[in-house]
Amino acid sequence: MLPHVGSIGVAGQSLDEIRQTIEQALSRQEIIREPTVIVDVASYRPFFIGGAVEQQGAVAYEPGLTVRHALLLAGGLKQDDADGLTLTDLNEMTAEVRATTFALFEVNSRIARLEAELELRSEIEAVGGDTLDRKEAQAVSSLDSQLLSYLLESKSADRQHLKDLMGLIDYELDVLRQQSASQDEERELQRRDVENARELLKKGLTSEPRVRELEREHLALERTRLDVQAYTARARQNKETIGYQLENADLKWRTETLAALRAAVLERTRLEAEADLLAANFLATGLRLNEEEDLLQLEPEIIIYRIDEGREHSLKATMTTAILPGDVLDVTLATPQG
Repeated sequence: MLPHVGSIGVAGQSLDEIRQTIEQALSRQEIIREPTVIVDVASYRPFFIGGAVEQQGAVAYEPGLTVRHALLLAGGLKQDDADGLTLTDLNEMTAEVRATTFALFEVNSRIARLEAELELRSEIEAVGGDTLDRKEAQAVSSLDSQLLSYLLESKSADRQHLKDLMGLIDYELDVLRQQSASQDEERELQRRDVENARELLKKGLTSEPRVRELEREHLALERTRLDVQAYTARARQNKETIGYQLENADLKWRTETLAALRAAVLERTRLEAEADLLAANFLATGLRLNEEEDLLQLEPEIIIYRIDEGREHSLKATMTTAILPGDVLDVTLATPQG
């Protein structure tokens, strides 16, 4: 309604079309010769949402709203079935299934790595992970492959280190044997020198200090010889220790790996039991699990009732369907049945 113009029908027109209609009416009645009209929406009719949402009723409309926005404005989905299960309960059950499925895949990947480690294989047999996100499965498999490579490399390096130590000890023992043999020869020569000096001392052909000096040299050589024998004993002891470590390195490694494998198999059994229990709980509620991910799918069904040219018609909407002022959204959350 405009002064001096009266009622102008604008239903179904865009803002630009309304502007042109008003400008033409003002100009045609010579109220304004060259009118410039600005048209804007003062307020929109609200839309209405009901059904499986937290907050039912009228919701203020804004341009650009979609069904997804409408659900958020209504507080989200709400599920109350006959058994008292809420959407939160179902989401928690779904999250528990995801966690158990991922844990089961991880332990299977770990078992495959441990088996490859025991067989000294550098490749891990593929583990089924169809129920997981591909990136998650690839990340776990990649980490286990890297760990296997590092473990085998470390095992090989440890063995080589022990072998190198054995080689060094053998070299040390060889040097000590040569030194001991040389000392035995020198000891025999000194013994003869001391005996000869004592004979000469009896005949008065040498001095007593000279004899004492030779005896001291002989005692010093004996101490050195005893030190070499002690070094040789310690080297032999080290060789025995390293030899024992080398012989038992495989046994210790294999024992530890088998223990880890046993623990992983027990963990897998526990997780499989948990997965079976979760599946049974789903079945007890009458819910059907998704065939690809074994996870519950709760996709809301939204019907939009819209008035167009005086007639109401219904529209099955998706999350991206645009909402218009005055729309009525009916949200249902039908539980899939087995």
